[in-house]
Amino acid sequence: MDLLINYDWPGNVRQLEHELERAAIVCGQDNTIDLDDLSSELIIYANATPGTPKAKGKLKDIIERVERD
Repeated sequence: MDLLINYDWPGNVRQLEHELERAAIVCGQDNTIDLDDLSSELIIYANATPGTPKAKGKLKDIIERVERD
């Protein structure tokens, strides 16, 4: 979650929307988005950012938190 909040999103909300749609598709049947479900761009960013936790939770909850924040 912190990764999604702290990322700059140069493509604005459209890029965030596409990222979450992609992650929802690849996350599998457990409906939990982990760091490895995100694009390589975000994984590279996470690896360059010390202490970045894995994005976890149900997609609906993650979207609500990102929109609220």
